[in-house]
Amino acid sequence: MNSPSIVLYENDAPIYSAHHHVALLIDLVQKKSNNTNTNQKISSHKLLSGTGLFYEDIINGEKNISGEQILRLIKNAQLFDKNNDLSFRWGHTLWPGHYDSFSQLLGNCQNLYQTLQVLSKHRLKLSPLITPIITQDSRYCYIHWRDAIGLGEQRKFVIESWMTGFSALCHARSKQKLPWHFGFSHIKPKYQEQYQVNLGDQLYFDLGIDVMAIDKAYLHQNWQHETTTAYNIALRQCQQNQTNAVTFIEQIFNYIQANIRQSLTLEEVATHFKMSSATFKRKLKKHNCRFQQLQDQTRLSTALYLYQCNGFNNSQVANYLNFNDMPNYRRAFKRWSGRTPNNLKQDLSMSSISLV
Repeated sequence: MNSPSIVLYENDAPIYSAHHHVALLIDLVQKKSNNTNTNQKISSHKLLSGTGLFYEDIINGEKNISGEQILRLIKNAQLFDKNNDLSFRWGHTLWPGHYDSFSQLLGNCQNLYQTLQVLSKHRLKLSPLITPIITQDSRYCYIHWRDAIGLGEQRKFVIESWMTGFSALCHARSKQKLPWHFGFSHIKPKYQEQYQVNLGDQLYFDLGIDVMAIDKAYLHQNWQHETTTAYNIALRQCQQNQTNAVTFIEQIFNYIQANIRQSLTLEEVATHFKMSSATFKRKLKKHNCRFQQLQDQTRLSTALYLYQCNGFNNSQVANYLNFNDMPNYRRAFKRWSGRTPNNLKQDLSMSSISLV
């Protein structure tokens, strides 16, 4: 019996609604230019330069665009981000958003747990650029924000937006400032005050992964103003309009994760997806990444999960990831995260909640 064919949605596939997340970013940039004391007004033509889009495509409510086009628009918008606050302001507008029944569903969730389930299940509509991976251990819940389209140079901007957006959504729905802890793959930026204003003080940089963590006690606390009837109506509508589309990057991550205990080669992965090694390399480059990079990110996130959720020690993690000796494992971990396993855990030991 033949296995079903695997459909890989690449970053040039028009599978995202142009009038959703993109429209919010355009409005923010233009609104800020209108509120400044300068005579310069940022036109939609400048923001859409190189995207192949016109402003009419955004507002007609029917145009679909690609991840490639979204990233170009973000790059254009960053040119006008003199205060390094655009990503955070965009984040505050993301959710519940104006994404038809999907926003109605998200905005009527009863608690944090339900919100996470909705965001994950309907990620193509609600979280098109980053895949939320949700895990739990005995005390904490973690959201690992994983690149879904090949963000490249725009990764930090999008991560800032997504973490700000989700924490803001939780604040608005729960009517309290939830005690999130934020871990970032990138180094500490010069504009750290923007992080503190928008996210708080529990910030950890240069971790190799992007993660939010919170005590599980908050998962099932009932939120105010939820409407069960509205939720159920939106749920039915979302189920009717649900798509099972999976991006190229997600497929590669998922395959590496499913075979994490093996030392997969680029050639083996290319063969699995029925393409030559040369074609696979070209597609990875098109998505702003390399095979080793995706494999390293997957191994790092697995290692951190094993440390935190399973209580593994260094030797057990090394064995699980198929390393024959500890020196090789330590060198590999340092390549993934910039630090040895013990150093990373020591750096985070001052936190009231460990991210590893």
